[in-house]
Amino acid sequence: MVKYAAAQANKDLGLVDDKRANAIMQAAKEVVDGKWDPSFVVDVFQAGAGVSFHMNSNEVIANRATELMGGKLGDYTVHPNDHVNYGQSTNDVFPHPPCAWPRCWNSINSIPFLPDCRRALDAKGKEFHNIMKSGRTHMQDAVPIRLGQEFAAYAVAIHKAAVNLGVSSEDLRELGLGGSAVGTGINTHPDYRAKAVANLAKNLRPETHAGCRHALGYAV
Repeated sequence: MVKYAAAQANKDLGLVDDKRANAIMQAAKEVVDGKWDPSFVVDVFQAGAGVSFHMNSNEVIANRATELMGGKLGDYTVHPNDHVNYGQSTNDVFPHPPCAWPRCWNSINSIPFLPDCRRALDAKGKEFHNIMKSGRTHMQDAVPIRLGQEFAAYAVAIHKAAVNLGVSSEDLRELGLGGSAVGTGINTHPDYRAKAVANLAKNLRPETHAGCRHALGYAV
C-alpha cells in the first residue's frame, strides 16, 4: 500500500515516468491482493531495521512491474531502488503497519472483548459482595477484604487499560513517510510526503485509512 501511494505521488510530481509508475502501482495492487505471497521469502522479523524484508518487497514489485512493461524478470526496466523506492528509505517506509490497522483502534469501545470483560467482572463483584476473605500483600495474609471488592478492582483495571489503549492508538496514526534516512526529508521532493500520505489515506482500503497523518504535521 505504501509503494502504491508513493508511486502515485512520484508520478504526479513527474519524478517517475507515467509508464513505470503505472506498472509499479499495478504490481503493488497485485501484492496487496496476495497474488505474489510466495515471492516474499524473507522473514518479516529479520533484523537491520527491516532492510531485508523491505528490499524483498522492492524486488518483487520491480520485477513484476518490469513484466507488465514487457520485460523479463531481472531486466529491471523498473528498478527496485531507482523507481520502486524513489524518495524513500527503509527507515521511513518499513514501520508502517499502523496505517493498515482497522479503525477500531481509534475507539476503546470497539475493541471487542474489553467492554464485555469489564461488565463480567463488575457483575462478579456484585455477586461476590458478601464473601469475605483475607487480603494478601507481599505474599502474606493482610486485613479482610470482600471477594466482590477484588473483582470490582479487576473491572477498573480493565477499564483503565482500555482507555490507555485508546489514547496510545492516536500515536499509531503518525507516519514517518517522507522523512527519508534520518528524518530530514533529504533527497525528497518538498511536496512528496504530503502527496504520498494523502494517497495512502484514500487509495487502498479507505475504510482502514481514515485519519492517517504525517508525523511532521501533514494532516490528511
